[in-house]
Amino acid sequence: MTQFKYIVKFLIALITQSEQAWNYLSNAEIKESKPDYMLWNYYYPLLGFMSLVVFLCAGWRGPNPEVSFDFQHGMTQMVPILVAYFVGPYLALILIKQALVVLFDLPNPDKNRLMNFVFYSTSFLMALEMLMAAFPAFRFFQFIALYLVYITWNGSHTYIRVEEKRRWLFGFVSFLVIFFSPSIIQHLLQFLQG
Repeated sequence: MTQFKYIVKFLIALITQSEQAWNYLSNAEIKESKPDYMLWNYYYPLLGFMSLVVFLCAGWRGPNPEVSFDFQHGMTQMVPILVAYFVGPYLALILIKQALVVLFDLPNPDKNRLMNFVFYSTSFLMALEMLMAAFPAFRFFQFIALYLVYITWNGSHTYIRVEEKRRWLFGFVSFLVIFFSPSIIQHLLQFLQG
């Protein structure tokens, strides 16, 4: 139950007050700023909950109207999303670390902060994934993903400590990497299947 409270509380803070949320995480003494704690008590439970929502929504909306719940359809919709959001942040982590070294001249970025930055930012996309699974007719939810630019922009200076003049560039680059990493993994899975 405490994990659920943590997920809801931090997702709401990240969406409504992202600069304050990143400032809060800047304190290395709090447990939420520890990558292990974040993964096991925030990200992985959220990943499991998102997978369950996608599975149930896809199963109830299966292609065969004669079947009340299509287990196979639910699984085929859920597994690529689960794998994409499990592997995607690690891909984003590698790419953003390289961007910090090459583009932004930060040779030794803090690994813990970078990991938290990527995974907390990706959690916003996971919340959107649940919304789109629950309400597939509302396609405008996809445009809400652009709000991730604001989240990464706030985190870039406040949390990652990119200098102010490069804040927009890093915020936009990290948005692109975090946003497209799960999609790259999904496309790779489709390519391997077919």
